[in-house]
Amino acid sequence: MQTLELAVEGLQTKIKKPVVVFDLETTHADATLCEIIQFAGVRIPPTGPATSLVFLAKPNVPCTPEAEVVHGITNERLVNEPGFEHYMPQIVELFTGADVAGYNAIGFDLQILERYLVKMGHSTLLDDAHVLDAFTLFAKQYPRTLTKAFELYAGDEMQDAHDAMADVAATIMVLNAQIDREGKPFTAVSEATHMAPDRRVGFTDHIIIDDTGTPVINFGKHKGTPIGFVPYDFKQWMLRNSFPPKIKEYIRGKA
Repeated sequence: MQTLELAVEGLQTKIKKPVVVFDLETTHADATLCEIIQFAGVRIPPTGPATSLVFLAKPNVPCTPEAEVVHGITNERLVNEPGFEHYMPQIVELFTGADVAGYNAIGFDLQILERYLVKMGHSTLLDDAHVLDAFTLFAKQYPRTLTKAFELYAGDEMQDAHDAMADVAATIMVLNAQIDREGKPFTAVSEATHMAPDRRVGFTDHIIIDDTGTPVINFGKHKGTPIGFVPYDFKQWMLRNSFPPKIKEYIRGKA
């Protein structure tokens, strides 16, 4: 079985800047509304030791029974924990100057984290980060879950699934094997799972930067239209509806 230490050392040979591999556990499964109750992240530099950050956070809304079944963190366990904002300085330190990776990070974890960062005044923290989503890459290679990915890439049965730090450890090991399989550097592989930082606004594809460097709408009847030519009422419609905070912030700046 590949050890976590060997996986970290393997990843270090594939990166030129630090990479933060992280995972969240939340009050429920709606990425637009749920709150973070557990954060776990490991910052892996190109050389030197990795550093980790893991904590529980008291939410403003209770965990649903369905969520408690998945991650095993009860509301009673969170009563005396500080709120997520207590750890924001450590979050900023962890992610500053780093690329980002996770399992289903684009579809879930990054959307939630970005919402918190915008709310707490750190909306630009991840603007320059390449994102490698192990789930997206795995779906391209093999259509399975993280547990199955771990079994395939690490050659063993995964323990403690849905504990955030266990999921981070498994993701690191999966990522190292995946990048080995691709035979390319981290940033090149990341762009197979998500757009490069200079081609996107936030972590969705609602607004992209085209080949001329122009930001354009990438959905609906105005798809391909430069932001400067998008009708005012369409921008206002976007601001009234449930688009990600980063997209709304960008639209406000261009409205």
